[in-house]
Amino acid sequence: MKYLLLLALVVSILVSFPACAAPAKTNMPIVLLTDFGTDDYRVPRLKGVIYSANPDANVIDATHGIPSVDIAAGAYVLGLTAAAFPEKVVFVAAVGAGSTPDEKSLVLTNNKNQIFVAPDNGLITFVAKDTGIKTVYEITNQAL
Repeated sequence: MKYLLLLALVVSILVSFPACAAPAKTNMPIVLLTDFGTDDYRVPRLKGVIYSANPDANVIDATHGIPSVDIAAGAYVLGLTAAAFPEKVVFVAAVGAGSTPDEKSLVLTNNKNQIFVAPDNGLITFVAKDTGIKTVYEITNQAL
């Protein structure tokens, strides 16, 4: 959960700065895709972190029903979801996030000008295959 809260904060900061957003619009939609389910505190807590950092955020739930740690299913659904959305959308994808101690947190952009915040665990596979990857950044500042 610590991983996800960090990602939510990073996303909220990303979409609230004009340098990261479209020139005429500073609040890109944030699409959430997780394996959290909806029966506990994790999804509302994630949204709370996003709205605390950016009260004007436009948060869209793609799904929270990916089977737990099913990275292949998450990658497939993320690929289909990203294909249906236009450019200038931020995806926070957390499936199997934090399941290994040395897992990296990434911020990526694709050739469709979408932003992805995701663990480095293969979740971005279909997005990379379908639209390519333009940039990749590792989130190293855990003190955010």
